[in-house]
Amino acid sequence: MGPDLTQLPRTAACPSCGASLRADAPWCTLCYADLRPKAALATPVPTVVPATATYGAPAGDPLTQPLLAFLPPVPTQVPAPAQVTPAVVAVAGQVPVTWPCVQCGAANSMTLMACTDCGIDFLAAERSGNTPMLVLPIVGDIGKLSRGQRIGLAFAAVGVVLAPLALITLLLTGSPPPDRTVVNQPSPVATP
Repeated sequence: MGPDLTQLPRTAACPSCGASLRADAPWCTLCYADLRPKAALATPVPTVVPATATYGAPAGDPLTQPLLAFLPPVPTQVPAPAQVTPAVVAVAGQVPVTWPCVQCGAANSMTLMACTDCGIDFLAAERSGNTPMLVLPIVGDIGKLSRGQRIGLAFAAVGVVLAPLALITLLLTGSPPPDRTVVNQPSPVATP
């Protein structure tokens, strides 16, 4: 037997956003507000000191003890991040990773967005209006065609696709059925 579907579940409104929820929902599915009773939240979590392995004594089994006992303690104070200078840092035995400037050829750090010698932006030559090239075998580079030529080329491509389809459709459809109208047939005479 399945669940009793004749009774509708009781609903309640979320105190934060007013969304309709099940009465026993622990949190709001719309605004994620915690709906558990405050007494349930105030229960302290027992702290378990993890067993450490000493010589000859086994350590605690991570499958049977709580996971939090095996996690390292959370630092209370977060150290401030160190200031990183965008210079090329060479690690002993490794070549620093740089990008070459397209104008002057200077090697620049990957953290920089402009050349340190001439000031040109990273990949500025690529953004300067070079359009992608599309070369067709008979037509050539489409980027060099005028707008009217490109429109004519598009209509020709559509025609090349539609013409064979229209021909196949005409060949595969049969002739229309003959007309079944009867000509010069006497009308039926009603007999009294």
